[in-house]
Amino acid sequence: MGLVLVLHDTSELRGLTRQMTYQASHDALTGLVNRREFERRLQEALDSAQTGDTAHALCYLDLDRFKVVNDTCGHTAGDNMLRRGGLDHQRGGARFGHGRAARRR
Repeated sequence: MGLVLVLHDTSELRGLTRQMTYQASHDALTGLVNRREFERRLQEALDSAQTGDTAHALCYLDLDRFKVVNDTCGHTAGDNMLRRGGLDHQRGGARFGHGRAARRR
């Protein structure tokens, strides 16, 4: 009677899986959750509000005339403005459930 043992190091695969999961749910420019993840978290919050004693708040931010920033200062300046807004939002911390949530239009 014999025994054959085969071992595989899956740490790289697990790391790639985590990275792909993050990229599928977050905006590459701002690092904030994308529309699909925002809607999933919003639905989760709505469901928990209907079934329990949990209360939630939603803050909607709209960047009026953002096209003017891109047209007058360039797309790099516009991208930097979005990144900065995303960082400020993450530090200030509107939260949905266990994670921060906002989306870029």
